[in-house]
Amino acid sequence: MVEKVSGMLTCHGIDRGAHKHTALIVRHLQPLNAAARLSSFGLKHNLGIYTQSGGPATIAPLLLPEGFELSYGLDDLQLYFAPGNFVQNNLVLNRKMVAQVLDWLQPQRKEQAVDLFCGIGNFSLPLAKRCKSLVGVEGGTQNVLRASANARLNKLGNTSFYTSDLANRLALEQQAPSWWQAAYDIALLDPPRSGAVALTKWLSTQINKRLIYISCNPAILAQDLTELAPYFRIARAGIIDMFAHSAHCEVMCLLTRK
Repeated sequence: MVEKVSGMLTCHGIDRGAHKHTALIVRHLQPLNAAARLSSFGLKHNLGIYTQSGGPATIAPLLLPEGFELSYGLDDLQLYFAPGNFVQNNLVLNRKMVAQVLDWLQPQRKEQAVDLFCGIGNFSLPLAKRCKSLVGVEGGTQNVLRASANARLNKLGNTSFYTSDLANRLALEQQAPSWWQAAYDIALLDPPRSGAVALTKWLSTQINKRLIYISCNPAILAQDLTELAPYFRIARAGIIDMFAHSAHCEVMCLLTRK
C-alpha cells in the first residue's frame, strides 16, 4: 500500500509486484478538477484509476486499461479482488502467514472448517483445498460475493459463504442462520481491531478441535482469549510484522480444546 497525502488528497495504490495490473484510488474530499491529468497519468503507467469522494461506497472507476483486473497468487490459487474489497497490504508476509496457518492448524480431509471474517477468501480457499468442507462468513456483502466467485474460479466446490454481522451476537442468536447452528472441527478467525467478543460464547460450543485467532490488536485479543480460556488452551503463539515501519503487528494464536 502506498499512501501520499497532499492537502485534502489521499492516493492509495495496490502494490503490483510481479502482477499484471495496479489500481490507484484517489480519495478527494473536495471536488476533483484533475480528472484529465489523472487519466493521462493512468494511460502512461498502465494504471487503473479510481476516485473516491467519501466512504468506500463512493469508489468509482475513472480509467481502466483493457482487460483490467486485480489478483494475487496464493497457495497455487488465484484470488481476484476489486478496490474496496479487503486484502492484506503485505503480499509477501500474507503468503507466509497463510502457510503458517496451514502448518499450525493442520486441516484434514475429513474435517469441516469455518473461516470467520473471511474477506475474499484469503484463508478460506487454502483451507478448502485440505478440508472436507469450508464455510466462510463475512459482514461485507461484496467481499462474500468475491469469495464465492474466487472459490468457483479455483474449482473449489466444497465451500459455502454467508453474509452475517459478526459483531451482533443478539441478531445472530435470534436469526440463527444455518452456519451458526452447525458445529465444526476447526476454525479460523481474523477479526478487525474491535475483536470477536460477540463470537466467543459460540466458539466455545461449536468448535470441536482447534482454532486459530489472528489479531491486529493484541489488547483486544487478550480480552477475547480470556473468555475462551475455560474451553481452549493456547498451544502456539507468534507475532508477524505485517505493518513494517509502524507500531502495529499481527498476532497469531493456535487454540486447542481442553
